[in-house]
Amino acid sequence: MKIYEDIEQGTKEWRDVRKLKFTASNANTIIANGKGLQTLVDEMLAEYYSSGNYPEYTDEYKNYQMKRGNDYEEQARKIYEFETGNKVKQVGFIELDDRVGVSPDGLIGDDGLIEIKNHSDKVFMKLAETKKIDKKYIDQMQMQMFVSGRSWCDYFAFNPNFNPCYVIIRVKKDIDTFGLIMEGLRTGRKLLEDKKKILDKIFETD
Repeated sequence: MKIYEDIEQGTKEWRDVRKLKFTASNANTIIANGKGLQTLVDEMLAEYYSSGNYPEYTDEYKNYQMKRGNDYEEQARKIYEFETGNKVKQVGFIELDDRVGVSPDGLIGDDGLIEIKNHSDKVFMKLAETKKIDKKYIDQMQMQMFVSGRSWCDYFAFNPNFNPCYVIIRVKKDIDTFGLIMEGLRTGRKLLEDKKKILDKIFETD
């Protein structure tokens, strides 16, 4: 496992290190281990063989909503630290191997992670009422724990329109889900390698 501490998430360098890697943002597809995996592999390969200039990650491209999300995440992180006493260490990327990695919102101590979400008013209110996290986010956190070797992840939902403005739910690692992640990654790796052999004969890469 390799931790990239100096790469900022959302930059071209970050996207480059994620190329051809299965990440937690697609954990639900990996766990489902179905037809969606081929679509995911095709997207990964299209990004790999294309120019990779990533104009959407330049400062010029960032619109109001993207900036709002970034600002809220930093604010949420500070509130989490104040309310819990936990210090959050930001990292760019955690690489399990040449095909798998994750980008958690932060490391906590030796065993924990944090996942920050800035939900809409409706979604935040429902979460505060039910304490039920959308499965795709559960899958995302499980894959982050699988790759990082951590035991728990605090799901920190933040919305400044409410008082209190946050909901914290601790999610612990689930060995059964880890098994599904491993199965999905085995399938995904084979799909990726088989198609890459064909496309390597067609497209050039730097």
